[in-house]
Amino acid sequence: AYEADFSTKTDRLEGRPEAALLAIETEDRAALMDSLILCKFLRGVFGDLFAESAALLTLVTGWDVSAEELRETTRRVVTAKKLFNMREGWTRAEDTLPARFLTQGMPLNGDERTREATLPAERLRGMVDAYYQARGWDSEGCVRPEQLTALGLD
Repeated sequence: AYEADFSTKTDRLEGRPEAALLAIETEDRAALMDSLILCKFLRGVFGDLFAESAALLTLVTGWDVSAEELRETTRRVVTAKKLFNMREGWTRAEDTLPARFLTQGMPLNGDERTREATLPAERLRGMVDAYYQARGWDSEGCVRPEQLTALGLD
């Protein structure tokens, strides 16, 4: 979710839980672009990616598709990927970063002499919790049965 990291909407060094919504927006846009087989270098070209993609898809295929339908589709795509990972054994324990990120400071503003504090594991867990909650998943990162039904994935 590097777009959230470099956004002025959040401070990437603070790692606040509110950034989860920005991460989800980025993830959903990426899922849409991947599904439409669009180059991600175009991500900054669109004013409203979902509305413009709906118009583009309608012109190319003749399907009458709305921006909201595409948003729902991206939720289905992200959820299907999560279900695949869960089936293959992915658990909350894997939703972390390499130990180095949690134990070594990083250069502040590119200056190797000035090291920023590490990302404490507790703060990262809070960020993961916020992401799960914003996605509507349970505290272990599992998709809830009612979501499967709502998305037609049950």
